[in-house]
Amino acid sequence: MTPGTVVLDHTALAALAAGNRFLSYVYDTTHQSPQRRILVPTMCLAQSERDRPGSADYFASLEALTFLDLDLAAASAVGRTTLPWPHAHAAHAASPGIDWPQGLPLLTDDTDVYQGLPIRTFPLQPPG
Repeated sequence: MTPGTVVLDHTALAALAAGNRFLSYVYDTTHQSPQRRILVPTMCLAQSERDRPGSADYFASLEALTFLDLDLAAASAVGRTTLPWPHAHAAHAASPGIDWPQGLPLLTDDTDVYQGLPIRTFPLQPPG
């Protein structure tokens, strides 16, 4: 697929809404380049709305975000895991597949929950 595609989970959405500098940079560069994409699983959007009512409308207004539906393959993957549904949908979106044989980077503020999964997670804050 295109270089520069990333997945945001619900913790990354919260950080984006709070003005996280790194995510603001990712958003700005994505908005300026059609070769970059930010993917948001809809289960993460739903969790964001639950945590911060009104946030779904805010994120829907951001043109650089692409929302991933909970289609049959995603619903099946989410249903088979023991992870909370928002994390499971994000992990499914970032996992290697036909479209992305290497998987996609998952930006999150909760890297520990994804340990042991075949995905690449990147923390929003540098360690230490």
